[in-house]
Amino acid sequence: MSSQIILPRIMQVGYGASLEVPNVLASLNCNRALIVTDKMMVKLGYANTIQTVLQQHDIACDVFDDTVPEPTVASIQAGVAKAKNGDYDCIIALGGGSPIDSAKAIAILAKHGGVMQDYRFPRMVT
Repeated sequence: MSSQIILPRIMQVGYGASLEVPNVLASLNCNRALIVTDKMMVKLGYANTIQTVLQQHDIACDVFDDTVPEPTVASIQAGVAKAKNGDYDCIIALGGGSPIDSAKAIAILAKHGGVMQDYRFPRMVT
């Protein structure tokens, strides 16, 4: 059984969580997703599983799999470029800490602009 964590965004975790993604996106009125992940999640087939589930629900999606451990400014900027050029209305983080951190940074920069240094602590971003 999967669970939801809302902090303030939604984190779906646990067995079968990928099957719930279309429902989460529908609740947010989203229909064009960018999946931010790493090459291992692609290699293991997890990204493809989510893509297939989304396509079955007529939700368009693409994958950005160039996240790296300890994300760099360059890796984040590559994701920002992908996000800005894709007309996405949501970002799905798939994987562990680096994809999640990368997805958050990509979402903020793609939406609000600037560079990573603009968002250093103690600045709060809602």
